[in-house]
Amino acid sequence: MRLNVTVNAAAHAELAPSVTWTPDHELISVGDDKVIRRWQSDGSNAGEVTTVDGYVTCVSYFPSTAHHAVDIFALSFSDGFLRLMTRAGREEKRIKVNPQSLS
Repeated sequence: MRLNVTVNAAAHAELAPSVTWTPDHELISVGDDKVIRRWQSDGSNAGEVTTVDGYVTCVSYFPSTAHHAVDIFALSFSDGFLRLMTRAGREEKRIKVNPQSLS
């Protein structure tokens, strides 16, 4: 697969510190502008997933399986929380994983 990088008016307004690929060849990016975006493999914007209320440090994608019917993103935040979010942008669970965080 070849990824073409282009300048896009719908790009993040701030740095995008983490990205992940989905099984259907979309790229998910999270930015310091607190926006989660979807991108096609040709570099075109596939839309905004959601906005969040904190700074994401890492994102991982887990496709649906026989055990759960919804695609899930695991997002770690600078406030010490791990959040599980659906592909539609709905937060399913929030877990405090680092009690020593800055929040």
